[in-house]
Amino acid sequence: MTGRPFARLVCAPTIFTGVNNGMRIAREEIFGSILSLILYRDEEEAITIANDTDYGLQAQVFSSDISRARRVADRIEAGRVILNGAPHEPLAPFGGIQAIRLLTGIRRLRP
Repeated sequence: MTGRPFARLVCAPTIFTGVNNGMRIAREEIFGSILSLILYRDEEEAITIANDTDYGLQAQVFSSDISRARRVADRIEAGRVILNGAPHEPLAPFGGIQAIRLLTGIRRLRP
């Protein structure tokens, strides 16, 4: 140890390629500067991948076409969906969708 808490558990900013949604790195929450790239063929597959989660806490959609980004965001089942890296709003509602729905039987709240 270097004297800093958890110093041996932290890695440098890292990008993982060749990831798919069946991999542990794509399924579990990682605390740190980690990016997993998951490729998709079309918009429909991207939405399917985004919704294939146990948590659904937050998602981000990036697009040069804001109408398309909003259309995609409306179909993502997450507590919060951020478009094009909008700044964090601490007063905005926040919470998970997926695990909560499984535990309570709640249906999707958005139309």
